[in-house]
Amino acid sequence: MKPINVIFTPYYKSDRTSNPYQNILEEHLSKLGANIEASDSKLSELIIKKRWRKNNILHLHWIHSFYISRNRLCSSIDLIFFLFELLFLKAAGMKIVWTAHNIESHENKYPALDKVCRKFISMIADNIFVHSKIGKTILAKKISIKDTDKIVVAPHGNYIDYYKNEINKEDARKILGINKKCFVNLFFGRIRDYKGIIELIENFKKLGEQKNIALIIAGKSENKMLTETIKKEASKNRKIKFIEEFIPKDKIQLYMNSADIVVLPYKKILTSGSAILAMSFKKPLIAQNIGDLQDILNKKCAIFYKSHEKDGMLKAMKKAFKNKNQLNKMGEFSYQNAKKLDWNKTAKKIFLVYRKLLNDSRY
Repeated sequence: MKPINVIFTPYYKSDRTSNPYQNILEEHLSKLGANIEASDSKLSELIIKKRWRKNNILHLHWIHSFYISRNRLCSSIDLIFFLFELLFLKAAGMKIVWTAHNIESHENKYPALDKVCRKFISMIADNIFVHSKIGKTILAKKISIKDTDKIVVAPHGNYIDYYKNEINKEDARKILGINKKCFVNLFFGRIRDYKGIIELIENFKKLGEQKNIALIIAGKSENKMLTETIKKEASKNRKIKFIEEFIPKDKIQLYMNSADIVVLPYKKILTSGSAILAMSFKKPLIAQNIGDLQDILNKKCAIFYKSHEKDGMLKAMKKAFKNKNQLNKMGEFSYQNAKKLDWNKTAKKIFLVYRKLLNDSRY
C-alpha cells in the first residue's frame, strides 16, 4: 500500500486572522491516514528542494496567489513560471488535484490571466474538488470542462464545534454595548469590495425611519479607500457600528450571538465560509441565491433577494425586521442545514480520491 503524502499549497495557518478550513480538513485527513505537508512556498522551492520525491500528491487551493503580483507584466511572468512548474511536477509523477474555492480571484485584477490559469489547471489536474453540486455545474460551464467526472463534490464543513458558543444574546450585547431591544443586522468577515458592503450601508440607511435597528460591520480590510468610506458612513450614522479589526477566535461568539440576522450582500460568490459560520451559530441570513448558497441555504433559513431587482436587498432587510418573531425558527433550520456539512464525510471523499489516484487496491 502506497503512503499518501500530500502537499497542501498555498497553506494558511489557522490563527486570529485566517479561515481554519485547511486546518480542520488536514486534521480529518490525517486521521484517515494521509500525511499532509503544509506549504506556503512557491512551487519552484518545492522543485529545487526535491520535495516532489517524498510527496505523491499536490493539492492546490487558492491558485491566484501563485501569480497575482504588483502589475500585469509581473503577474503574467509569474503565471508562466507557475504553469511550467506544474508541468514539471506532473512529469515527475505527482498527481495534481485542485479545490476550486472560487473560480476567479476575488479582486479579479487580471481576468484574462485567471481564465488562462484555471483552464490550464482544469486540463492538467487529475481531479477537481468543489463544495456543492451547483458549484460543479458552474465550474464546468465557466471553464468548459467536458470531463465532468473529474469534478468531485466535497462540501465545506461546518464550524459547530470549532468556535466557542457559550454566551447568550443578552450578555453578548452587554459586552458590545448594544441595546437589548435593538434589531441587529450583522456583516461579519474580511471586508473586500466584491462583498458589497457599501451597497449594504446604502440600503440600511433607507431603513432610517425604523427605531431600535442597527448594523454591525465587523472585520478587517486591506483596502484603505474602502475602509475610510465605511468609517465615514459609520461616523455619520449612530446606528452603524464598524469594528475594524480581525475578530479573535474566542470573540466571534459575541458578534454572532448578539445579531438577529446575518447579511451577506455579496455581488458574486462561489463558496462562503461566512455563511456556514452564521449557520453554525443558528443565524438566519439575507443573501442572493447565488453560488454554493443555492445548495446550503433555502427559504426556511434565509431571505433571498436578486441583485437586478430594484431595492431587492432593502426589501429583504425590511422583511426580516417585519418578521423578526420568526427568525429564531429560521435560525434552527439554518443550524440543521449546517449539521449536514460534516467534515468526516468530506475528508473521506477526498481521501478516497487520493487512494484512487495512487491505484490503491482498497478503493
